[in-house]
Amino acid sequence: MKIEDVEKADNLIRKLKKVDDLLKKSQLTGYYVEVSLADENIYLNQGGKQKILETVKEIRKDIIQELEKMGVEI
Repeated sequence: MKIEDVEKADNLIRKLKKVDDLLKKSQLTGYYVEVSLADENIYLNQGGKQKILETVKEIRKDIIQELEKMGVEI
């Protein structure tokens, strides 16, 4: 593996850890999801929260696939 590939894999693993932490916290009661774009924020509970979390789970799958393509076992 080239150093660039190692750095890319490291960044993806860090991103994966953040996604996993977010998904764990989302299981706790009382947490909501905040979506932020520039200076606009929206807070989501219930259905909106679940839709965002499903998207985050898809992102997690994409990160894992990218790591697997690089030869990293997850």
